[in-house]
Amino acid sequence: MQIDVDAPETVFVSRQPILDATGKVFGYELLHRETASPAAGGAEGETAESAGARGLTDVVLGLGLDTLAEGKPAFLNFTRDLLVGQAATLLPAAKTVIQLRRGLQVDDEVVNACHELHKAGYRLALDFISDPESERLLPFVKFLKIDVGSMSSAAAATLVKRFSAANGAKVIAEKGGSAEAFKGAKAAGFAL
Repeated sequence: MQIDVDAPETVFVSRQPILDATGKVFGYELLHRETASPAAGGAEGETAESAGARGLTDVVLGLGLDTLAEGKPAFLNFTRDLLVGQAATLLPAAKTVIQLRRGLQVDDEVVNACHELHKAGYRLALDFISDPESERLLPFVKFLKIDVGSMSSAAAATLVKRFSAANGAKVIAEKGGSAEAFKGAKAAGFAL
């Protein structure tokens, strides 16, 4: 797989903190774009795969993972091509969390790649549970993100119990940016 990754002059990186139940920063989700506008994606005509590769090269190699994540776990989005192409092995397993993106087509090749990365000590975060196929990844997942804004606190608590008990994954409350949402997620049993 060849992906063109010419470096732009300016790199825009956002760090979204992932807080633990006490409100302390556990890690950061690192997001990359080539313009300062949050509505903009990658460069014109750029595919998700090349945007992902550009994010890895520009952000991690250019600026440094330790600098960006302050020594905490860095959650990085991976496309299917980056995942099965073993791009994660270029990153330190102890500092990297490979985030499997929504829309990822789960097949035997993806399951095998996740299994190999898990065996090599990499932590995986699942950004979705959309169908029975995505549940095939659960044995390899250390973090599971759940959108708390789209469900009741009772439904969220049920999911936390289900997935925490199933494989011991830490469940991350996603889209819970207010103090009230943080309290609700904590009460529902979310670890992060």
